Amino acid sequence: MFHYRDQTLDRSLLALYAGFVGKRERDPRLAKISVECYIKSLHTLRNSDVWVKKRPSAAEINATLATVLVLSRVELMSGEDGSGGYVAHIRAGLQLLRRPHPSISRDNELTWMLAKRLRCLGFYNAARQRRSFFMAQSPFSEWCFSRPSEPDYLLQKAIDVAISIPTIMEEADALDASASMSEDDLRRCLRTAKRLLGQAFEVAENLEQWLLETREARLSSSIIQAQGYASTGEAGDCWEENTPPYFDPSSYSLLISCNFGCAMMRVRNWLPHLPLHLRTFEQNCATVDRYALSIRRSVTTALTASAFEAQEALVLIFTLYRYWKGKGDDHNALCCIHWLEEIKSRGLAVDVEVDERYAMVTARFMGEHQPFAK
Repeated sequence: MFHYRDQTLDRSLLALYAGFVGKRERDPRLAKISVECYIKSLHTLRNSDVWVKKRPSAAEINATLATVLVLSRVELMSGEDGSGGYVAHIRAGLQLLRRPHPSISRDNELTWMLAKRLRCLGFYNAARQRRSFFMAQSPFSEWCFSRPSEPDYLLQKAIDVAISIPTIMEEADALDASASMSEDDLRRCLRTAKRLLGQAFEVAENLEQWLLETREARLSSSIIQAQGYASTGEAGDCWEENTPPYFDPSSYSLLISCNFGCAMMRVRNWLPHLPLHLRTFEQNCATVDRYALSIRRSVTTALTASAFEAQEALVLIFTLYRYWKGKGDDHNALCCIHWLEEIKSRGLAVDVEVDERYAMVTARFMGEHQPFAK
């Protein structure tokens, strides 16, 4: 990004850094600097002429997308945007990619890397809030984010699969809440239910295909270490084969999230039963258990002196906590509590609250005002 940085992006980076360090060190001066830089950056971004230009340059678009990404992280970290209003910024930024421009193509690695990061942030909010996600709809759903030749292929394909689940669940919740319907309302609900059935079948089929691909892929210990996650050397800790580095711990985390989505869809008696392959996967949990243990082994050695790596590890820990607590596995759930306590004791976390008495964890740095898991 050094060739694309402008004053707005630099100021937003200062807001992120000052806010992060200010919260960690409990320094009100840095916190004030962060707020001031954030307000100025947001004001400049909203009044930028990039939004009205017919043909903004690739440099302008990349700088704008990067600024949106950084400001979204500031909002999540500060907890000032728990309602997910930053998704409006993400939507506006991605609208720039819809404009025809000779230099904005699928081969522009920086542009699409930024677009992928923004998509992940938006998906996180949609899944957490059980809200529909605009990128599950046309024209964004037609964009190809997953290519077999790219190292994050399985991760992006997992998001492709899971991205429609919050939308299905939001509409399903609305149908469940329907009452005192007229005949026209009933017909409309039946049409909606039929459409959701089709979408749920499609999700199940896509997830089944993705699971088969993940089982064919293998995770090399050198890849884990290269991404900041070291192997513990335990038997079965990772698979060693000469296969492309498609996996990373985030793929495991998304797999577990997909499992929750399938479980939620299956309990609705008007939604389709999952294929036998997925039904067995969900009920026996053997595959998910294996992936959960892989996350655990990776996270165990990921708690380095880097606060930013610790924040990444926190997301995985919360996923594990939610999974094991839901299964009634108190031993592994308690391990997650201990990890969080260790992160907090090292001063690596930003506003992480741990209360073992109530088995409650809260992550305010992710914009959470309510406990993330109980």
